[in-house]
Amino acid sequence: MEDSTFYTRKTKGYEIKDVAKAVILSLESKLHLIPAHQVRGGSSIDQQLIKTLVFGGSNAEMTMSRKIIEVLDSHSLATRYSRNEILQAYLDSIRLTSETIGVRAAYSDLFGDSDMTKLNASSSESIARTAFMAGLGQAPTQYTTN
Repeated sequence: MEDSTFYTRKTKGYEIKDVAKAVILSLESKLHLIPAHQVRGGSSIDQQLIKTLVFGGSNAEMTMSRKIIEVLDSHSLATRYSRNEILQAYLDSIRLTSETIGVRAAYSDLFGDSDMTKLNASSSESIARTAFMAGLGQAPTQYTTN
């Protein structure tokens, strides 16, 4: 699950325990107490949207000051826009294949169909397509050939 507390958390834009855990893991990695591959982002959808819009989605320069900027900007974003507006912007900005940006573009590219309104919860093909698309967010280029 990308951000299981997106609709339920009380803080706007971030989950403090996830940010704290990410900071601790990052420090432990820098001190060589844990391997770098064990460090995880801990970013909310709001923070990921800020990372995409402000920093171009790059993790290359992840510093404490940048993480603080992400938290402050995500809080500002969450106080100005509804959760649905933020989610829509996030879904329109994520890279799900190497060639596309946004869920609609990826759906069209992968399945040759731009009309997602045809998806039907009782259709096994629709369920399979939806599940495949949901899984792409974790490792976009791992499951696609383009």
